[in-house]
Amino acid sequence: MDKKKLLYILLAALGIAVLYRLTTVPEEKRVPLKYKTGAKTGSKSGLPPSVSIGGQEFKTGKENIPKVELSKLLSIKRRPPTDGINLFSPFFIKEPPKLPEPPKQPLPPPVDPLEEELKLFRFMGFLEKKEPFGRDKKIFLAKGQNIYIVKSGEIIEGRFKVNVMQGMIEISIIDSEKRVTIPAEEK
Repeated sequence: MDKKKLLYILLAALGIAVLYRLTTVPEEKRVPLKYKTGAKTGSKSGLPPSVSIGGQEFKTGKENIPKVELSKLLSIKRRPPTDGINLFSPFFIKEPPKLPEPPKQPLPPPVDPLEEELKLFRFMGFLEKKEPFGRDKKIFLAKGQNIYIVKSGEIIEGRFKVNVMQGMIEISIIDSEKRVTIPAEEK
């Protein structure tokens, strides 16, 4: 079939459907209004009249509603609650309870910088010489980048005294009783 013929057939079918709908639509029923807005009713009981449609009476549902006295509502003055109740709390995300803080640890006793300096000394080795009056033993000590060659009883840096004993070296601070002992073993 030709496209034009198909188009004419579809237009004819559409026209027939529109005419059929216009001719078969039922007419809407209209009810005349008996009451106007704001008009007072002739009822003596104070109840709104019932509505009648086609001779049948229907209740409006307003017959059993009590009157509201606005003067009594206006005389009551309530304040919002002051006891801290949050009326909207169900809508908020509650935060988890805070964990108690761990107890504070006592601070360690203060560190003496001279004691820390004593701990820096390291034994490097020793040198023994035979001399006519006995043996001369010199000890090599290291502190950081510095290397000291000392004998027993000598003073290093004007603050530390060195005592050499059998198998160990004792370094003490001159003005204090603080001391450190280093094993003096050759490896």
